Amino acid sequence: MLLRSFLWLTRISLGVLFLFLGLLGLALPIMPGWLLIALGVVSLAPEVPVF
Repeated sequence: MLLRSFLWLTRISLGVLFLFLGLLGLALPIMPGWLLIALGVVSLAPEVPVF
């Protein structure tokens, strides 16, 4: 049970981090913003079996 909640928290944290970096990437020309936003959305989607 503890491992499952840790994986859930890791998934949410990575998704939020990717979304934040994606929004920064839309303003900064160095980072691919659309790719990071897509990774964030996929990692936050509950239907996708990532972990």
